[in-house]
Amino acid sequence: MKIELDTREAERAVGRVFANQIPFAMMLTLNEIGVDALNAVEREIEDTFDNPTRWTKKAFYLRRASKRNLFALIERKTAVGRRNYLETQSQGGVRPQTGLEKLLSKRLPYSGHFRTVTPASGMRLNKYGNVSPGQLQRVLSGVKAQRDSAQNQTKKSKARHGKRESYFVAREGRHLSPGIYSRKDRKIKKVLHLSSSAANYRAKLNVGKPIERVVSQDFAPKLARHLQRAIRTAK
Repeated sequence: MKIELDTREAERAVGRVFANQIPFAMMLTLNEIGVDALNAVEREIEDTFDNPTRWTKKAFYLRRASKRNLFALIERKTAVGRRNYLETQSQGGVRPQTGLEKLLSKRLPYSGHFRTVTPASGMRLNKYGNVSPGQLQRVLSGVKAQRDSAQNQTKKSKARHGKRESYFVAREGRHLSPGIYSRKDRKIKKVLHLSSSAANYRAKLNVGKPIERVVSQDFAPKLARHLQRAIRTAK
């Protein structure tokens, strides 16, 4: 979202001294509005999602205005953009495959077709509702789906840790639904669902709305205040 001003008309309407102060006042206004708008975006993210991570809350940043470039720009961070999930939440539609889904599609010894991988009741989640990284690595190792094959579980390593959970992929046609399961002490729990359907989202996040609200409500009074200050301190 870009907030931009054209000061030429205002500069023609006032004297040279005042005109020199206008860009300074505009710059201060834009940057103050930009900070407020960025904070509003973060609040919108917190209200939209259930306990979002800091990575998600801080997905945007402010590019500040200068006297020569009278615009403030709120942009999404590049690293967040590579993951695509905020676009899906903003626009709705089919979610692209995650890195985990792509990895399992290539490496998992499974004869069926699947597109989406989601946690099941047997998978431990962290406080943000995301899959526990430690258990996920054990799952990948147990079903021999690690990117580095040397990290996959072998018969020897399994024998050394016999009391730990082991993991297996449900075969097609069996009584178990498609997915990855854990086995420990003869108890079986499903840890990951495998689905052939794409994950389809409804539009949920509106980043532009809080920015527009802040600009429409606060821009005029902030600009008036900074103009008065700039004129008082003009030399």
